[in-house]
Amino acid sequence: MIPFEITDPLPDGPMLLEASAGTGKTWTIAGLTARYIAEAGVKIEELLLITFSNAAASELRGRVHSRIASVAKDLEDLLAGGPEPVDPVSRLLGADRHAPRHRARLQTALDNFGTATITTIHSFCQGQLESLGVLGDWDGADEVSADVSSLVRECTTDEYLASYLHHPNPPLDARRALLVATTAAPSRLPFASANHELLGFQERVRARFAARRRALGLVSFDDLPGRLRFLVTDSPVAEQVRAELRRRFPVVLVDEFQDTDPDQWAILRRTFVDADAMITLIGDPKQSIYGFRSADLGSYLEARQAVRHRATLETNHRSEPGVVAGVTNLFGDLCLGDSDIRVTPVRSARSPDEEILVLDAAPAARIWLRGHGPGATENPERTVTNDVVAHVRTLLAGARFRSSKGERPIGPRDIAILTRTRGRGLSLVSDLRAAGLPATWHGPGSALESPAVADWLAVLSAVAQPTRAHILQAALGELLGLPATDLLAGRDETPAAQRIYDLSRCFATGGVTLLVSELLAGLGPHLARFGDGERHLADLTQIGELLLDSDATNLDGLRAWLVARAAAPGDEPATRLASDQEAVRVCTMHSAKGLEFPIVLLPQVSVTEVNLRGAFPYLDATGRRVLHVGTRPGSRDELSSIARQQARDEELRLLYVGLTRAKHLAIAWHVMDRRASSGPLTALLCRDRSVQQLRPEYPTLPPAFGFDPGLVHLSPVTAPFWEASPTSSVPTPKPGSEGLRIARFTRDIDQEWRRTSYSGLTVHLHENAPDEPEELNLPPGETNGATTASPMNDLPAGARFGTLVHEVLEQADWADSGHVQQVTTARAPAFGLDREQAQRLADALSLVVTTPLGGLWDGTLADLPVAERLAELDFDLPLGDRGPARVVADLAAAMSRHLPTSDPLAPYPARLLATDAARTSLKGFLTGSIDVVLKLPGGGFVVVDYKTNRLPVLPDQELSVEHYHPDAMAEAMMQAHYPLQALLYCAALHRFLAWRLTDYSPDKHLGGVGYLFVRGMAGPETPVVAGGRCGVFEWFPPTELVVEVSDLLGGGQ
Repeated sequence: MIPFEITDPLPDGPMLLEASAGTGKTWTIAGLTARYIAEAGVKIEELLLITFSNAAASELRGRVHSRIASVAKDLEDLLAGGPEPVDPVSRLLGADRHAPRHRARLQTALDNFGTATITTIHSFCQGQLESLGVLGDWDGADEVSADVSSLVRECTTDEYLASYLHHPNPPLDARRALLVATTAAPSRLPFASANHELLGFQERVRARFAARRRALGLVSFDDLPGRLRFLVTDSPVAEQVRAELRRRFPVVLVDEFQDTDPDQWAILRRTFVDADAMITLIGDPKQSIYGFRSADLGSYLEARQAVRHRATLETNHRSEPGVVAGVTNLFGDLCLGDSDIRVTPVRSARSPDEEILVLDAAPAARIWLRGHGPGATENPERTVTNDVVAHVRTLLAGARFRSSKGERPIGPRDIAILTRTRGRGLSLVSDLRAAGLPATWHGPGSALESPAVADWLAVLSAVAQPTRAHILQAALGELLGLPATDLLAGRDETPAAQRIYDLSRCFATGGVTLLVSELLAGLGPHLARFGDGERHLADLTQIGELLLDSDATNLDGLRAWLVARAAAPGDEPATRLASDQEAVRVCTMHSAKGLEFPIVLLPQVSVTEVNLRGAFPYLDATGRRVLHVGTRPGSRDELSSIARQQARDEELRLLYVGLTRAKHLAIAWHVMDRRASSGPLTALLCRDRSVQQLRPEYPTLPPAFGFDPGLVHLSPVTAPFWEASPTSSVPTPKPGSEGLRIARFTRDIDQEWRRTSYSGLTVHLHENAPDEPEELNLPPGETNGATTASPMNDLPAGARFGTLVHEVLEQADWADSGHVQQVTTARAPAFGLDREQAQRLADALSLVVTTPLGGLWDGTLADLPVAERLAELDFDLPLGDRGPARVVADLAAAMSRHLPTSDPLAPYPARLLATDAARTSLKGFLTGSIDVVLKLPGGGFVVVDYKTNRLPVLPDQELSVEHYHPDAMAEAMMQAHYPLQALLYCAALHRFLAWRLTDYSPDKHLGGVGYLFVRGMAGPETPVVAGGRCGVFEWFPPTELVVEVSDLLGGGQ
C-alpha cells in the first residue's frame, strides 16, 4: 500500500485511505476539503462529509471550518508578501499561480459554510429520504424516535400473550423473550437459531414491530440506512436515486469508515464507488470496535477490493516514539480479525516544541504492563485498584513534562483511566476520590440513554395505572426484580401485581422520595447476577436521583418529565466532564476513541467481555454477520467458542485503541485467572509469535515473553514499581494550602431528627398493618330489625380500591352526578374494575355525596360547590422548632386533659399512652395530606377523610349500612389510631388558616372533623342510629386541644 501525503494529487476516483491511530485522519479530511474547494472548484454545499457519531460530526465540522479559515488566511498573508505558511496545504495552494482564485473560493465557502453537509450517516440518510420527493420513501407524518424500546416491549408482550397465554408450560421464558427481542426486533441482521420455536417467535415479534412502527409513523435510527439502501439498490427508481445523490454530492469524504455496517456500505458502494465517483473512505480496521452495533469489518475488507486507489498515512503525529514502538512490538504481526489487519510500523514525527515525559530512574519503555499472577493476592481487582491509585499518586508526585519552554509538573488532567465498562470506571472515580485524588467521570454514556429509562417508565406507568399489561411490562424490566411468567396463569394478585400495589401505597404516603427509596433498596444483589449489573444499577440509581430533582408531584408528571429529559440526554451534565477542575479523567475505552491523553492507564483489559445472555451477533461459516436469537449457548458449545473468538478479536482491537490514546505513556494491568485465559492481553503475553493463529485459551503464563523489554516493560503488581526520585520536581503547594489530614467532626448527629407522618408515627401500632386495612379486627357487629345493604357490597376492598375512591372523590364535581359517573368510568379500568363494577361504584359514590353529614353540617357534599373545597391539602410542619422537642405521650396527655368523658373518643388517650409510640420524639418535620377541607356556609372549616374499611359481620350476614353506627365507627377509629391522625390534621389546618385568614379565630373557624366510612353511606335515606348518621363519624375536638397540640408539635409548653 502506497503512502499518502496531503500534497499528493487529488484522487480522481474511489480511494481507501488507511490511517493508523495518531496519523491525523481528521487533519487529512480537513485538508482534502480545503483542496477540493480551492483547486477543483467544488462548492461547499456539494461536499458530503460523513462520520459515525454526533460528537464526531460536531468536531469534524469545527475542524473543517477552522482549516478552511486558516488556509484562506495563509493565502491572504502570502499574497500580501507574508512569510511562507507552515500548513503544507497552504504552501501548495500558495505556490500555484491561481492562488487569488483559491483564496476567493475558500472565502466563499466560509461565507456559505452553513450549507455544508457534515453529518452522521443516519442524519444523511434521513435528510435524503425527506428531500428526494417522489423518488423517496418518506411520509410527512413519519417521526424519528431515538428510543423504540417501549414499542419493542409492547410488541413482545403482545406476541408472547398471543402465542402462550393459554399454554400451560410456555416453551419460551417471558424474560428471555423480551431480553432477546430488545436487540433482535430493531436489528436488520438476519436471525440464526437451531430452535425453530424461538426463531419463529422472534421473527413474529420483528414483523409485529415493523408493522406497528409503520402504522404509528415511527422510524428508528436503524431504519434510516435500511430505507435508503432499498432505494439505491432494489427499488424501481434506484438508478434515478443514485444519479440524484451523485448530482448533489460530486465529492464524498467518509471518516471512521471501519465502523460501517452492511446497509451503510451498500449505499456508499452502489451510489458512489461503483460509479467511479470521487469518494474517499478513511478508516483504520485495527480500530473496528463496534461489532455490537452491527459495524462490519467485512464491509471494510470488501471496500479494499472495490476501490480504485489504496493508500495509507504512515506518520504518527500524536505519540512519543517509545509509545509507537512499544505498541508495534507488543502486537507484533498478530492478525486482528483478518490476515490483512495487523499493526504495521509507522513513523513518529512530533514537533521539537512538543513536550516529552521525564521520569527519573524509571524504565525507558513507554508501554508498561503490570501483572497479577495466579493467587498473587486474595482479591485481584482490589489489588489492581490499589496499584492504579498508587501509580496516579506517584506520577503526580514525581513525573514532569519538558519542552523548549521549560518544565512543568504533571497535573491530574494529564492522566486518563480508560475502563472496559462504565461501572468499573465510576467505581475507580470513587476510589481515587477516597484516596484524596481528584477524579471525574468523562465522556458519553448518559444514564438517560440507557435501558434504565425504559425500566423506570414501565414502573411509573404500572404504579399510575396498574393494568395487567403495564404490570407485565414493569416485571419484564430489572427495576422490580420479579418474574413475569406468573402473569400468564390468569391470576390477578401475582407477586408483581402486589409489588406494584405496595409501590402505589408508598407513593401515596411519601411521594417520589419514598417510591425511589423503596425501588432501589436491595436492588444490588438482584442485579449482581448479570454481567452488566453494576452498570445497570448505577444507571437505575442515577435516574432515580434525577427523578428526586424533578418538579413533578404526580406519576403522570414524573413520566412526562423523564420522557422529556431522555429525549435530550446531551443536556445531562453528569455524563460530561463535571468541570474544568484539575482532575484525573475516567471514561470507557469506547468513548475515548478519537481522543488523546498524555498518560493512559488501562486497568480492565484482562478479560474478553462476551455477553451471550440475549441476542448477539457473530460471523457464520459463510462470513455473513447474523444475529443469534436461540437459547443461550453453553460454555463448551461450538457457537460459544466462535462468539468468544470473534469477541477476543474485537477486544484486541479495543486494546489497541486504548494504548494508542497515549501521547507519552501507557500502563496496562493484567490479572491471570480463569476468566483471563481468553482475554486480549493474555493472548499478547502468551502467544507463540512464530504462529499467527491464536489458541482459544491460554490457561498459564509462559516462562518468557516474546516482546522487547526495552520497549514493553513488565513487572508484577505485587512488586515495587517506579518511585518518584527525591530530586524530582514535586508540585509546590499553593500558598495557604496544607497537607492532607484526617478530618474530625465535632458536631453530634441528632438521631431523633426525622421527617415523619401519621403513618410513620403509627407504623408499628396498627393491629392491621396498613393505614387503611381491608377489614378491621373488631368483634362482628350485630344489627336488629331491617337493614340496608351497603351499596359497595359487590365491589373490591383493600388499598388499591381505596385509592380509586379517593381519586374519584378528589376529581369529580359532587353536585353533578353525571360528572361523578364520567370520572369513575375513566379511572376504574386502571384499577382493574370492569364496566359493570365501574357503574356500581359510580352509583355508590353518588349516594356518598348525597348522604347528610349529620352534626357537621345540615347538608351533603353535593350541596357544596367546588370552590368551597380544598382537596389534598399537603402540609410540611416543623417539629420542635420553637423549643425542646416533645414526645407523642405529650399529645396523649393533652387529649386526656381536654376530652370530656362523654366524648366518643375519650378512651383513646390511654390506649395511645400504652403503646411504644408514646416515647417517639417529635423532632424534625411532620408531613401529610388531608383528603379535603370543606368551607361551610357559616364560615367554619371541616377536616374530612374518606375511609373504605369493611367492618366485620357475622358469618350469616352481609355488610349493611347499619353496621357503621356511631359506636362501631368510634371503636374502628381508635383501633386504627385515626384520632391521632385527625388531631394532627386539625393542627395543620389551624396553622394553615392562621397564615391565610387575617381575622382567624380557632373558635370561629375550626368546624370539626368528619371521617366518612363510605361503605356505610347510602344517600338521603341513610339511617340514623343512636343519634348519629351511619357512615358519618363526626368529632369536634375542643379548640383548646387543637391549639395546644399545635404548640406541642412546635416544642412549646
